[in-house]
Amino acid sequence: MSTTLRVLLVEDSSDDEFIFRRALLKEQFEPIMERVEEADQMEQALDSCRWDIVLVDYY
Repeated sequence: MSTTLRVLLVEDSSDDEFIFRRALLKEQFEPIMERVEEADQMEQALDSCRWDIVLVDYY
């Protein structure tokens, strides 16, 4: 049985989004993901929804 997980992904790579999604599916999560690339998009997304997890690509 899968557990739904609302995921905000702050990431500029669609390839990395695929990797995160695949890893979550492998662990029996059903991710509902939104990917944003910029800080202002992240702020908007944080204000618009309650997320279970926020993954941020910071380097």
